[in-house]
Amino acid sequence: MGAPSASAGPAARSLVLLSPHLRSSLRVTHPEVGSSSMLTGDITDETGAKLGQFHATRVVLESGPTTELTHLDHHVFRLADGTLLGSGVSTRSRSVVDSFAVTGGTGVYANARGTYRVRHDDWHMGGDGSCRFDIDLTKGN
Repeated sequence: MGAPSASAGPAARSLVLLSPHLRSSLRVTHPEVGSSSMLTGDITDETGAKLGQFHATRVVLESGPTTELTHLDHHVFRLADGTLLGSGVSTRSRSVVDSFAVTGGTGVYANARGTYRVRHDDWHMGGDGSCRFDIDLTKGN
């Protein structure tokens, strides 16, 4: 199965991408504000077929014993037919679904715009490290 692709023109397209286990370079529970880390993992479709790789760079915006850990994230979805880029703010919680902006792409995703929701079952919170990306994609003019 090939990678999902954006439609030609401005019509909307929805994608579901999964990462069964994201690996994080973050090894502390309450990192200092300004600390950076990375996430990486395979991307699959809902059948488990590998579609590519996910990478993220993160900078801590808020952290502390009584504060939810909050990051500024930049995401890269490396797929067979192009790359999608996204950015937004994430909060470490097993119950939060974070919203991000699609900021562009390459290949069939050139000029892509839209939004996506991320549900990360964070291993720091007792989860399995899996992640679900529900992407609502439009192709810019």
